[in-house]
Amino acid sequence: GVLKLGVSNFFTDYKLPNLLKRFKEQYPSIEFKVTTDFSSEIAHLIYNQDVHVAFVKGEYGWKEQKRLLFDETLCIASKEKITIEDLPSLPRIDYRTDPLLQTAVDHWWYENFSKPSLVSIEVDKVDTCKKMVVNGLGYAIMPSMILSDVEDVHKIIIKTKDGMPIIRKTWMFFHEESLQLNIVKAFVDFVEKLSLEEGI
Repeated sequence: GVLKLGVSNFFTDYKLPNLLKRFKEQYPSIEFKVTTDFSSEIAHLIYNQDVHVAFVKGEYGWKEQKRLLFDETLCIASKEKITIEDLPSLPRIDYRTDPLLQTAVDHWWYENFSKPSLVSIEVDKVDTCKKMVVNGLGYAIMPSMILSDVEDVHKIIIKTKDGMPIIRKTWMFFHEESLQLNIVKAFVDFVEKLSLEEGI
């Protein structure tokens, strides 16, 4: 059978290839149809039942079945050591992202600064942004997991006014009725097991 997945861009780049490889080892006859986009678009796909399972980042009003896979902090990443107070005068690298994440970052900024950030480079993907940061072209505000494979970058976790880290959650969404399809049930069970044992 064909398993239809809707997957956020971030999850596609960092988690999906290994996940699908391991699932296919157990179920070699399974084919995948994967749609990737920002989480807001993936949420629409699962609402409309255009996909069997969706992986989304952020909080969406989803009334059906969902499983929390992991959460991560948002951080300021820079090649050189910087302070939060200096940010308005430093070059920032910005990237196109999901509206929910953009709102969280903007909200944090306006809580802390009275003037806008000094965006010197705008790119379309967070991965490109990460490479710019690694090469010392400016700082960026991004989910910490994106930096998990980078050693020599300074990270400052951003926090709310109350001192709480700003967290991004990654969820698996699916419809209860779709579990009647063996292929969907097998995949959901596989992801849940992997999440519990290894933390995807």
